[in-house]
Amino acid sequence: MIAQALKSKIDKTNNEIDLKFYNLFDLTYDEVLVVDPDTKIGREVYGG
Repeated sequence: MIAQALKSKIDKTNNEIDLKFYNLFDLTYDEVLVVDPDTKIGREVYGG
């Protein structure tokens, strides 16, 4: 249980970092998909 909660927290933090990084470089969502085709960030969340 603790390991699962920790993995969930790590995944959430990684997604937040990715989102900030993509926004920093003004990437469109389509460009994000080129850089990271397996991104867990949805188009509606990205907003870019």
